Amino acid sequence: MRRPPAGGSLHATPGRRPMTPATVFDVIRTWPIEDQLELANRLWDELAPDDGDADPELDAELDRRIAASEADPTNVVTWEEIAAGFRKRQ
Repeated sequence: MRRPPAGGSLHATPGRRPMTPATVFDVIRTWPIEDQLELANRLWDELAPDDGDADPELDAELDRRIAASEADPTNVVTWEEIAAGFRKRQ
């Protein structure tokens, strides 16, 4: 991860607001999007580690769906279409 831009330090300094989740978030929002995404991924990995207990069938199905989506990104159903389908059934 690159260093935050000037003024974007997470360290508390005299005369500045104390560090809280809100102030940290404000600083992180000033980072380039790539750095924000890297941080999000690292946090996710820390909070939801891969413990190896995943269902192999589920993993295979997710891999199949990802491959199908990448092969034809235009073959999608919008949320509006899904919601309309549910409304018709009710």
